[in-house]
Amino acid sequence: MTDQELKDLVAQNAIAIAEFRLDMKKSREEFDRRMKERDERFDRKTEKFREDFDHEIKKSREEFKLEMKERDERFEREMRKLNEDWDKRLRATVKLRNKLWLIQWDIAEDSIRRSVERNLSQYNIDIHNIVLNKEIKDEETQRPLWEYDIIAVNDKEVVVVEVKNKVTQEHLNHFLKVQLPRFKELLPEYKNYKLLWGMWWLVIKPEMEKLIESKWLFAFTQNWDSFKIHNKKGFVPKVYW
Repeated sequence: MTDQELKDLVAQNAIAIAEFRLDMKKSREEFDRRMKERDERFDRKTEKFREDFDHEIKKSREEFKLEMKERDERFEREMRKLNEDWDKRLRATVKLRNKLWLIQWDIAEDSIRRSVERNLSQYNIDIHNIVLNKEIKDEETQRPLWEYDIIAVNDKEVVVVEVKNKVTQEHLNHFLKVQLPRFKELLPEYKNYKLLWGMWWLVIKPEMEKLIESKWLFAFTQNWDSFKIHNKKGFVPKVYW
């Protein structure tokens, strides 16, 4: 090989290497461009997916909130209707109960009046008027202090009868030591009347029955559908003052 041929070969190799390097550069640039485009497409798809996902989550939350709101409103409507129905039934029940109670009380009140009048007439006490459930209130606070259950009156005598389902020693002591001494003080309209006292019970122990009569009190007791004086023959009631 001559020197010139060698020179030409070297020149050709140099050109080939230069072209190879240029092709490699172009390939690398193309590869980088494609990778960049792929990354951008991936980023766009990822962003779109995130936006769609966020949108679906937001939509689901809104739908859930709306569903819960509608459910709460429906529940409240049903509860209001249920309460209204219950109130109507309760009012109807109370109205019926009050009506029945009034009927029963009218019957019982009439029975009490007739029984008191009939039984006291045995002791020559003719009753002209009967007051039931006389409530005594505190003058300052207007709070109830207690009630006198039955007050039977004529022109000169007043008979006060306390009613209890079951009479105890405590009841008797309270009547005699508290209510009885304060009767004319609390009800001054009876201050000039002779005061007599009685007790009316449904259930009582034999010893309490004897104790009541020993205090010279009228002893009323239940007798089937009426009431009667339970004092023994010869009983003389005590006039307290």
